[in-house]
Amino acid sequence: MALTVGSQKGNKSNIFQKLPRLSTAIWLLIVFSLFLIVIVPMLLGFFSEMSNQSMLRGQLTQLQTRYNDLQKQTGSRAALLAEVTALKNDVDKTRLSYRNVDDSIEVSQALIELAWKYDITITNMTMSQTIGKYSGLDYPVLTYVLDMTGQVPSFQNYLLALGSKLPSSQAAGVVITPAVEQGKLDKATLTIKVVCNRQ
Repeated sequence: MALTVGSQKGNKSNIFQKLPRLSTAIWLLIVFSLFLIVIVPMLLGFFSEMSNQSMLRGQLTQLQTRYNDLQKQTGSRAALLAEVTALKNDVDKTRLSYRNVDDSIEVSQALIELAWKYDITITNMTMSQTIGKYSGLDYPVLTYVLDMTGQVPSFQNYLLALGSKLPSSQAAGVVITPAVEQGKLDKATLTIKVVCNRQ
């Protein structure tokens, strides 16, 4: 039994004795090689990760710039849309102030009602239609010649109120003849043009 144990110990010592004896330089070379095997992949992974992070930061900066540009464009588009809407509303409002050429009877009635309001009597009314050019476009123009009797202040008030009653109208000619005798009515001849929508 003792012989067996002794033989096993002898075998173990023989295994270590069979290993080659290495010099210090070889051991240093082995340790350095093991160090490189462990460190080099770590360093390569670190530099790769740094490169990826740098690229991601660049992409993030580009995306932020594009986002800011899109926000500016959205703001300018909203302002432009609001301006276009306001302009369209102005155009519609202006268009509503123009009578349709087919509404000549209504225009005549409006002129007569306005005269009654200021105690003016229309003794004669003639109407003709011509074409006028406004903003490069042709529009029908109703031209009224009104012979009136009344008072000079009434004629003046009539002309002032005409713009509110018919926004597309304008006085093209005004001839006022004051009465020479006291108690007589003054006379006036007004030429009024009303711009209409096209048919």
